[in-house]
Amino acid sequence: MECLPLKLDEQQSLREFRVCFQKGEGDSLTIPIRELTNNVLLKNYMDRVQQKLNAPNLMVAASMFAKRYSYLIVVPALYSFSALNKRVNVSIDHVSLEPSGSKEYWLPELYLMDQTVVSPSTIKEREELREQVITELFADHLNVIWEELSKIGKIPKQTLWENTAIYLFWLYETLLDKDFPELTRKRIKDDFHYLLYNADSSLFGNYNRNPITKFFHDKQMMDGSMVRKRRTCCFSYESETRKMCKTCPKNSC
Repeated sequence: MECLPLKLDEQQSLREFRVCFQKGEGDSLTIPIRELTNNVLLKNYMDRVQQKLNAPNLMVAASMFAKRYSYLIVVPALYSFSALNKRVNVSIDHVSLEPSGSKEYWLPELYLMDQTVVSPSTIKEREELREQVITELFADHLNVIWEELSKIGKIPKQTLWENTAIYLFWLYETLLDKDFPELTRKRIKDDFHYLLYNADSSLFGNYNRNPITKFFHDKQMMDGSMVRKRRTCCFSYESETRKMCKTCPKNSC
């Protein structure tokens, strides 16, 4: 495998997913992600998130944070691996949350401390790297934070996992709609299928079943568009937006 610096065009594509490559001055919600694995530090952080999002309680704040954080971690990591065929380092010790670029909503950015990528040279290397990417992303990162977040926010882990799953599905379905070369398209399709059906549950944490798969089901027509209804409510209507998601299971329209 080769270790290479990110190219400028690759950096630009990741910026579209709110990845940043320079640290700013920071604010009260800037934090190295490793600190979020500490119960006390996570509780203090979620208190600040609750205030920032004007959430009524820590459960709502935890869910809103999980949606934002899932996007920041899952989308760039899997886009890089599937579309660019490169592993970007989003391990829990190599990323931090940086200030939001939005004045209207809190949409934090993700800073990559390690700005090199690993590119596999053979099919076998890629298969090994794929397991590493999934383990690093889910079992050793998101699952660790979700464990603590579910306790602090008193929110079911399945809600946190569905908050993760929606962005994974969105990413791959969006990529499969794009006009990629056939080999790239096959790689994206294979990775999506592997994540849903072939990846061992241990790659996501201490689970008997893949915690993502159960949220993947057929879309249905709603208000003129095809949507995949959530199985759990994310409580966004209780936060800053005060709007119910179109895909919410509580939404019968």
